[in-house]
Amino acid sequence: MESQRYRQRVGDFKADDRAHEFRSGLAIEKHCALLYSPAIFIEVRKEILKGLLHCYTTGVEEVDGRKVYTVTHLDKRSDVVNEFTVKVDPVEDTTTCSCNLWRRIGYLCRHIFCVYRQTKVDEIPAKYVVSRWGRHVLPKSVFRVEFRYGVDLSPVSLTRNTLVDCFSEAFEAVMGDRAAMEDFVEKIKGWTKEFNDDRRGKRVAEATESQVMADMLGVVVEDEESTPVSCSNTQGVRNKGCGTNKRMIGPGERAVQNRQKPQRLCRTCNRFVTGHDSRNCPEKRKTAEP
Repeated sequence: MESQRYRQRVGDFKADDRAHEFRSGLAIEKHCALLYSPAIFIEVRKEILKGLLHCYTTGVEEVDGRKVYTVTHLDKRSDVVNEFTVKVDPVEDTTTCSCNLWRRIGYLCRHIFCVYRQTKVDEIPAKYVVSRWGRHVLPKSVFRVEFRYGVDLSPVSLTRNTLVDCFSEAFEAVMGDRAAMEDFVEKIKGWTKEFNDDRRGKRVAEATESQVMADMLGVVVEDEESTPVSCSNTQGVRNKGCGTNKRMIGPGERAVQNRQKPQRLCRTCNRFVTGHDSRNCPEKRKTAEP
């Protein structure tokens, strides 16, 4: 679970830090970048581009208060592949397509984007945004520090974590609304200035250096006189991949070691040697030469 949550946090960071590439120039594509995760945005962007380049409406009629569009889908060779029907109901505020891509996968198809482009719809309705494909699907409370292993559960640490969670929830509430974010920034600046004015003089005058560092790091400093400190020698630990104790032997040293090996009798030259045997004896090669 800790590994899965770590990968989720990495994915959320990449989604916030990544700059998307817009290819169609349509406002609805920029709106999709704010709704979907990077991987799903790439797939939705393909549908938007194909709806722009390979789809066009060939007819529209009104049936029972609904507008029925006939969308022709072309391939790369500009050949007609198929025709699809897109129904727009202004009363129920619904848009459906005969290809049923939204029902099968969870995002709109190229035929609906083609109709949206002609009707000048710049944002995807909220009912057609599936939460599992969105950004920041999991709430921030899932990633709280107290849910991890081996963390500090002291009252100071828990209070600090609660403060961070409150800030994250407030940031999610105003994210996407520029006016609300600017108001939130001004309030934070005012609170920060108020806290600094109230605590700066007292904190600098009375607190020691160790206490100031402890407050910055969020740790509790114990009294050294009441709590003796005992240290022991560290034990050597050999982890996987740290290598062996054997050193590398060079070619010169290896040649010296080979010279110290026991000699063998060569049946061709009848001598005890270490460099050859009867199969590759120099005397045998001389005899074989004409």
